[in-house]
Amino acid sequence: MKKLWASPVPFLAYGVPYAYLGFWGHGETGKVLANFLSIIGVITLMKWTYHRNSLKALFLGNALSLLVSCVCLSVFGTEKWGGTFEPATAFQMLCAAALLALAVQLVWWRVKRRT
Repeated sequence: MKKLWASPVPFLAYGVPYAYLGFWGHGETGKVLANFLSIIGVITLMKWTYHRNSLKALFLGNALSLLVSCVCLSVFGTEKWGGTFEPATAFQMLCAAALLALAVQLVWWRVKRRT
């Protein structure tokens, strides 16, 4: 039986709250550089799971990242963000970004499998 996580490094890398860090950087500084760094992290891990041929790791990793992002949001708050993400709340934007990232990863996975 193949192990889901051959090493703890990818699992820990998925534990990084990519969505939260992107929104935090944008909300705190007003710059989108943190969003690009978050996207690069997600793409790197997406390619890792593709090469490991582990769709289960893709789902579990994204769920872990969303969970850690939600914890960070509740612990650190959004007072300095003001109305940056109006009319949605920060939690709604976080969930939407995580679902969008998962959808993009699944579409990429399917397209890559067909070619």
